[in-house]
Amino acid sequence: MAHFADPLPPPPVLCRPDQASALLRLKSSFSTDGWGLFDREDVCTALASWRAGTDCCGWEGVCCGGHADGRVTTLDLGHCGLQSGLLHPALFDLTSLRRHLDPSWNSFNESQIPAVGFERLVELVHLNLSNCGFAGQIPDGIRQLTKLVFFDLSTKIDLIDEYSEYYTVAGWWDELLVVEPNISSFVANLSHLQELYLGRVDLSDNGASWCSAFSNSTTSQLQVLSLPYTGLKSPICGSVSTITSLTEVNLQYNELYGRIPESFADLPSLSVLRLTYNFLDGWLPSRIFQNKKLTAIDVRYNFKLSGSLPNFSSDSIIVDLLVTGTNFSGPVPSSISNLRSLNNLGIASTYFSQELPSSIGELRSLSSLQLPSVLRHLHSVQYLDLSNNQIHGTIPHWAWETWKSLVVLDLSHNKFNSTGYDSISPIDIGVIVLSFNLFQGPIPIPGPSTEVLDCSNNEFSSIPLNFGSHFVYFNYFDAYANNLSGKIPPSICGAWTMDVIDLSYNNLSGSIPSCLMEGTSVTLLKLRRNRLHGELPNNMNQNCSFEALDLNYNQIKGKLPRSLVSCGGLEVFDIGNNHINDIFPCWLSMLPELQVLVLKDNKFVGEVGPSTAGEKNNCEFIKLRILDLASNKFPGTLQDEWFMTMKSMVSISVNESLDNHVSQLGQTYQFTDAITYRGNEEVTISTTLSTLVRIDVSDNAFHGAIPKSIGDLGLLNGVNMSHNAFTGPIPPQFNLVL
Repeated sequence: MAHFADPLPPPPVLCRPDQASALLRLKSSFSTDGWGLFDREDVCTALASWRAGTDCCGWEGVCCGGHADGRVTTLDLGHCGLQSGLLHPALFDLTSLRRHLDPSWNSFNESQIPAVGFERLVELVHLNLSNCGFAGQIPDGIRQLTKLVFFDLSTKIDLIDEYSEYYTVAGWWDELLVVEPNISSFVANLSHLQELYLGRVDLSDNGASWCSAFSNSTTSQLQVLSLPYTGLKSPICGSVSTITSLTEVNLQYNELYGRIPESFADLPSLSVLRLTYNFLDGWLPSRIFQNKKLTAIDVRYNFKLSGSLPNFSSDSIIVDLLVTGTNFSGPVPSSISNLRSLNNLGIASTYFSQELPSSIGELRSLSSLQLPSVLRHLHSVQYLDLSNNQIHGTIPHWAWETWKSLVVLDLSHNKFNSTGYDSISPIDIGVIVLSFNLFQGPIPIPGPSTEVLDCSNNEFSSIPLNFGSHFVYFNYFDAYANNLSGKIPPSICGAWTMDVIDLSYNNLSGSIPSCLMEGTSVTLLKLRRNRLHGELPNNMNQNCSFEALDLNYNQIKGKLPRSLVSCGGLEVFDIGNNHINDIFPCWLSMLPELQVLVLKDNKFVGEVGPSTAGEKNNCEFIKLRILDLASNKFPGTLQDEWFMTMKSMVSISVNESLDNHVSQLGQTYQFTDAITYRGNEEVTISTTLSTLVRIDVSDNAFHGAIPKSIGDLGLLNGVNMSHNAFTGPIPPQFNLVL
């Protein structure tokens, strides 16, 4: 009997030449230099397989269809770290794309979304253009993709909790780059659409019509409606709930007002409802919480929204339950223990009953908790916010043993008076916020994991000598406005990562530890209003990182350290109200970023400005916005030419906005000073640098004519030249009350 071999499979169909050509032209439009979000290895190899003469159907991110015609049906370049100045037209030659087109998380450098081309991809089902940095209006061509099931043009908003400045891990750009003024027209033909993500697309011109756009028959299959931070300003129309297929509604960070429609409770498949940070009011129907498929409800920071928590059934699958910052009231039901899947609980509301059920300790999956008093059994909590309550007394000793998993602890704005330690023991939590309480005794010592310690506005009495004994990553220390006395311990310099130190408004004495001035990492050092004395160290490190140095209202004497010129990034230098005995420091003009120079109420002498008329580049403070020389012993005249060099007081240049750059952990540097008013009265002000431009040369021995050039400093909003010996007329360039 003859034996016949099995027939050979047909040879694979190779990619068509026109398809490979389009892909190679698309590749040539990209740069693989990366834009800071990806590992170098990922960036360099993203398109390495795209080589002429090879089968494009086997290239990375490319798939061809099953009809053996060698046409590209899927193109996935998401998260490749690519850059381009435009989305190249070659893309639209791939008209066979029908499954998947995804260039997301690459940078197109705020280029316009192509006005033409998308209409050629009529078979496309999945289109992801998210986080690409596009600008302009959504093109009409996308409206013609009637088979789209998935469309994402969002930009990610990544926040833990915007309500607190310490926990914001990312923000958003100042403006919305993509615009859609007619959302009704956009979705009119997208009858197959199931998932729509338009986060940070500007929808503000739609008024109330946005809501009806999603409640007609054209979006009857819609499952995900995600429109966070889109500028929506209207009520939420109840007709949205006619889309019975909805599983997720995300309308966070808008300006929606009015009531939450009760009909939301009737959406049979609703799993996620996120409405945080709006202006919603009225009563939230409790039966919304009882939807069997609900996994997340977030209505935080709708400050006029009321409601109460229902009894929860044992079959509930809620993971996120967040009502912090609302008018929710009543008891927290003991049945909350039925939420076995609960991971994030936010119930910090003034009107909840103070006592929580002990059953809350049964929530073993809980990792984030915001008003409660029963916390003893929550061993795995990572985020704990008890701020803005009326909790008083001592932090229980068991708390520090139970909360070993904590990353963030916020106890601010309460009435605590003790940390619960008999001796000074380290507190090893990433972010510790104890501000605005009544804590007394020594400041707690940060542990190896602590990065932020804010114990400002308390009654702490001292800084332990071994304060820095456990430092590893510590970088932010704020002890503003306490009762601290004694010396600043040198151990405070124990962390090379230290970035911000604020010990202002205390009673600290002794000299400033030289290590604070020598260190290479501190950018903001505030020691205002203490009793520090001695001379400033004159050994600034060549890599000095100071951006703001505030030593106002102390008893520091001697001369200014010339080594300050090593601090090339210094923007604020305030040595006012001390005993400095020196000449006017023209040499500080060598600091290219200096915006604030306060020398008031010291013992400075000598001419102000360039020492000779021939020194053209001497003493030019180009970026200066605040100059305070009041109450010294400066003699002589003020030179007209000198003020003309203060260009940042004249106008805002094209490349420079009038903003302050000294910012730490989301906080804009507050410049605080006492302005002399009518000679001897002082008015204390506190403002950001972006709102104050002034000159004060009062109470000196200046004479001669008032410099005319001061009148040309168009941004000035305050000038004080009183208590001098100026003569002659007031220059016509300006009209001032001296």
